[in-house]
Amino acid sequence: MQTALGLVTSVAGQDAPATPIADAVLLSIAGQSNARKAGNSGGSPAAKYAALGASWIWDGAAGDWAAYVCGSNSGHRGEADSGAWGSEAEFLYRMRQSGDDRPVYIVKECVNGQSLAQSGGGDWSPQSAGERFDGYVAQSLAARASLAALGIGAEDVLLWNQGEADSNSQAAADLYLSNFEALLQALSDSGAFPGDGTVIVERIRPCSADLATSTYTGQFTVREAQERAAEQSARVRIVSLDFDAGNFASLHPAEPWTEGCGARCHAAWIGTYAATYGAVSDKVATNLGFSDSPNVAPGATILSEPLPLAGIGGHAEVSIAGGEYRVSNPDGTLWQDWSSATGTIHPYQSLQLRQVAAAAGLSSATQCTVTVGGTSETWTVTTHASAPSLEPETEAFIAQVSANGGATITGSDADAIDALYGAAKGAPWWSDMLRLYLSLGDETASRLDLVDRVTSMADVAPLTSNAWAWSQGLGWQGLGTSNGGLSLQVAPATDLPQDNCSILVWYGALASTNRSEINDDGPGQSYLRVLDNGAARYLLNSSGNANVSGLTTATGMRAVVRDGPASLRLHGHDGLLLDQSSVASVAPVADDLLIGNPGGTYSDARILGVGVAQRALSAPELQAIAQHVGTLLAYFAV
Repeated sequence: MQTALGLVTSVAGQDAPATPIADAVLLSIAGQSNARKAGNSGGSPAAKYAALGASWIWDGAAGDWAAYVCGSNSGHRGEADSGAWGSEAEFLYRMRQSGDDRPVYIVKECVNGQSLAQSGGGDWSPQSAGERFDGYVAQSLAARASLAALGIGAEDVLLWNQGEADSNSQAAADLYLSNFEALLQALSDSGAFPGDGTVIVERIRPCSADLATSTYTGQFTVREAQERAAEQSARVRIVSLDFDAGNFASLHPAEPWTEGCGARCHAAWIGTYAATYGAVSDKVATNLGFSDSPNVAPGATILSEPLPLAGIGGHAEVSIAGGEYRVSNPDGTLWQDWSSATGTIHPYQSLQLRQVAAAAGLSSATQCTVTVGGTSETWTVTTHASAPSLEPETEAFIAQVSANGGATITGSDADAIDALYGAAKGAPWWSDMLRLYLSLGDETASRLDLVDRVTSMADVAPLTSNAWAWSQGLGWQGLGTSNGGLSLQVAPATDLPQDNCSILVWYGALASTNRSEINDDGPGQSYLRVLDNGAARYLLNSSGNANVSGLTTATGMRAVVRDGPASLRLHGHDGLLLDQSSVASVAPVADDLLIGNPGGTYSDARILGVGVAQRALSAPELQAIAQHVGTLLAYFAV
């Protein structure tokens, strides 16, 4: 019974004292899998956790207190729980090391995959009968009744680690702050956790391991809600669990991460967190600044380099004057698309600026000023000091087009092509491009490779009625439905590294037929079709299909990137990630890569250009390519 725990000595027949006879801590651990620290399952607790002083855990099955034994009964509701233990072990250890010997009573409600939003099965919503909220309330009320009967008063502390499940749904993520506030109010109303108790939120990590079901946007939405909860209530404190970025690829990290979590929770409780670890509320970026852009063409839209912000502890406000900004997630997806409105940015996200250069004049400067968390920096764009001559690559391309019988490229047409070369040749991705064909002023120029300025696409069609024809402003489109194509003069077997290459396609119109635009002439290891209903199939040196639906139907670029033996990416019109697949790679054996299909059916898509890179291009590189190539294609589309 409870008296066997040595909590109170009483005389038979006497009631418990009317006032508490012991100063204690009632420590609640609540949330989902990382509240119970599922990564510790089957592990061995550190020796320092064998002697944690007077500490007990509520045994939900027995309805009584049991001595806390880390790794034995330290799981959900005082169960063995595969030997897992949570932040409470290091929290207790830090208490004892600091000289706090008060008895600690633990109540634990932690189950994998539990959302805060009502989900219809397994969540923390107070509206969900028989789920986590009711389970915690029942445990807490029973535990409190037991302590009251023994005359023990306790300080209330709640360690809350939850939110990954809500990041799986953007709707749930958007409601996280209001749902969290409603949870705390319902707990107070029920008597399970008082309105003046200390709540310590263990903020979720930006977890790449969770992207199969979650998104970075969902994760950062939940993180920002947790931060705002701490900003709005003095009793809610927040700690960062980002201290080991190496475990972001693990859904359930094990020790020593758990130890770090517990140490930070204890520091937040006693008020030393900011001094020891740095405040989550720190808004000052330590690396805010962008390299000025000189010698740009008048009227050109100029982008800064993407800047991964450093120094901020949590979300910081972003505003801009004289331009626009966008914020990208770690995988290249967008947190905030181009905008001049005030927004936010988080650690591990990247900030990029754009502005339009002065419309006329030499050495004319324009500026935009971006402010992050109260700190401002100015980025300056300046037009050419003198009228520029054409790049040598532009001169060579123009000469080869003429030699091939095409129209002479002069004036603004030449300037448009020159702008692409000027932007591309200094970029890291340009040296890895093998081919780049774009729809320009005539068919001859559109067939000529912009990379080597010698090679041209070749017709591969048994019948001219099935060939792919070019039209000004519209690009290439098949005249039939099968047995026709354009050779890109790329041999996958020798030109495409098995685990390190990219194919880029620019669409003037997506396909309405369930057929492909890009094929190889071999066993179908490389293939692309993008439909106007949002579906796509993409392969690149692939052993099987990668299928996806629900995508954007915007025209423009699509990029298939093979960046590992089991990693394949599909990027959209703006260069941002659309989908990722683990389909395994195979050694390419095909001798040709083509628009269309000379040996089978092809789609009715209109193709404005195709590029092939002998390297896996990154999301920022694809964003830059989409911008530069898109500008050139838009010019020649008029």
